[in-house]
Amino acid sequence: MDVRHALVAVGHWLASLWHWLTSQDAAWWSAAAGWATVAVAVLASIFAFHQVREARRTREDQAQPYVVAYLEANTAVPFAADLVVKNFGTTAAFDVRLSMTPKPQRTKGPEIVDLAIFDKLPVLVPGQEWRTIWDAFSSRNDSGLPRRYGVVVSYSDSRKQSLEIISELDWAPFGQVVFTRELTVHHVAKALQEIEKSISKWNEDRDGLAVYVRDGHAKDERKRQKLEEWDAMLAAQDVEDDDGEDSGGQPSADGADA
Repeated sequence: MDVRHALVAVGHWLASLWHWLTSQDAAWWSAAAGWATVAVAVLASIFAFHQVREARRTREDQAQPYVVAYLEANTAVPFAADLVVKNFGTTAAFDVRLSMTPKPQRTKGPEIVDLAIFDKLPVLVPGQEWRTIWDAFSSRNDSGLPRRYGVVVSYSDSRKQSLEIISELDWAPFGQVVFTRELTVHHVAKALQEIEKSISKWNEDRDGLAVYVRDGHAKDERKRQKLEEWDAMLAAQDVEDDDGEDSGGQPSADGADA
């Protein structure tokens, strides 16, 4: 019953509203159309303002520096990890500072020493990074050093606005890493250094490099002549042997008469 009474009341209100609207003259409708136009314009302006503000905020976010700290396997020494601070943003970061909890340490043989990190980087341009070798996986696993570190990277943008990125570094993913040895430009440079050391020891007195030279054509000609002489000597020996066999096989006239 309550729902039916409510529907009846709404129906009476709509009927009254329709009667009132139809009883208005042309001047009222003209004024109403003008106010409706104003309302639409105000609503469109508000919507456009919000869109412009959102677009500006998006551009500012995209134009900000984005500096993070992370662990990455060293390319030259794959069984060790680097601590890297890099700007992934599109603008420069200024006064970059790094704070880690607990204090970062590394192994150095049987000893535990502090990891040397910067106090402040004056500027870090887009794509630029600061990197240092932190520790080796195998020696760190048995060192008792902490596995996780809380990291805060604080910096400012070109408008002097202070920003910070909070993250966590975890050594656990590197504990069971399986890697293959990959020879890079680093190994090529090291091999060239060893070659340079060896060559620098060469001299005329000792540790020199013996070089043998030959005139190939002259030596080949002498070898050919010796072969021809040897062939001629063998041919002459064969002729003498054939002549001896022929003279020994014929009976003499005196022997026949006897």
